Amino acid sequence: MGAQSSTQEQVVFAVSSVDFLHGEVAYRVCDDNWIRPERFTKGQKDAIVAEGVRYPEIYADMVNCTSGISIEFTTDATHIEIEASVDELPSSSQKVIDDIISLRHSLDTPYDGCAVYVDGKFKGIHAPSDEESIIRIFLDGTEDTTPFTSIPEPQKDKQKTQKNPELTGDTLVYHHVKVWLPVLSGAKIRSIAVNGTHVTPVPKARPLFIMGDSLSQGFYTGNPALGYAAQLSRMLMCDIVNQSIGGQVFNAQTIADLSSYARPHRIIVQLGANYRYDACDEESVKKEIEEYFAALHDAFPDVRTYVITPTWHSDIIYRTHHKSCVESLPYILHEVVTAYDNMTYIDGATLLPRQFNLLADGDHPNTEGHNLIAQHIAQELAK
Repeated sequence: MGAQSSTQEQVVFAVSSVDFLHGEVAYRVCDDNWIRPERFTKGQKDAIVAEGVRYPEIYADMVNCTSGISIEFTTDATHIEIEASVDELPSSSQKVIDDIISLRHSLDTPYDGCAVYVDGKFKGIHAPSDEESIIRIFLDGTEDTTPFTSIPEPQKDKQKTQKNPELTGDTLVYHHVKVWLPVLSGAKIRSIAVNGTHVTPVPKARPLFIMGDSLSQGFYTGNPALGYAAQLSRMLMCDIVNQSIGGQVFNAQTIADLSSYARPHRIIVQLGANYRYDACDEESVKKEIEEYFAALHDAFPDVRTYVITPTWHSDIIYRTHHKSCVESLPYILHEVVTAYDNMTYIDGATLLPRQFNLLADGDHPNTEGHNLIAQHIAQELAK
């Protein structure tokens, strides 16, 4: 059972958060039982930052971000405290923030961080740090409740429903709690402490793998629950394993040992936009694309895979290199993808209308744009 302790007015018990994770590929146990969830296998991480990749500094920053990972459970508690700590923003993520400030001249704070939802309703963004590593959630009019005086050391329980041994009975009030971890940084978690009778993990759903770049990672939404990938998870009632990396292009080595983790229900690939920032030639890019999809097919030969070409962009802020071959990408992708029976080609130009009010920075969609992309992808997957 989870460990418990008493305060003057309530009995508190705590459980390890590890059994409540969704969207992780693996996790590392750190000092004092802190858990660091991972989106990539060890082999993938090595390949992503290997010598010779296109943007090694950016990839090294992004590989530890927790995009798509969440904690999810039900409980009858009215007071919940989750031990969590968000990493300091890596330099590549800080540049995203700086770009937003330069465009808007202001920024909602905290930006990104941990997004809390209770019974489907947004309760705010939290950015806990090592100094104050607590996300406090008060329910049913208990906002004036005194914070827990202490949180017991978490204990991992083999039972799915973890019960407070100090409390008996049941309640008709159950709450569904979901906390999305950050898009632009990493995070570590430890315990979930409650004053209720139980904490029950929400069962993992069918996994949807998403291989993409900054758009799929969820840039420029400010809320990790509002990127198109996270929105798709709600629309399709699935878990997402978000393998997207800002700046990424097609690299067959990044498939690595992913097939040893789990079998996805479906796969979405949304890559290629970053070829526009540098000189490239069609022959080399086509070879990279062919190798990538050959590796993906070898790993998951019978998993339905949807391949999306880049959405539209403006050159007002981020200029396309004059020797880029990105305009040829849809034709290359169509030729390569249609050779596989399990793959479906989707024209990214159909997912986002050519309206500047749907872009955050002339390149990446804003929250409304992400919502439209999610809706259109969901329609494509339903065909």
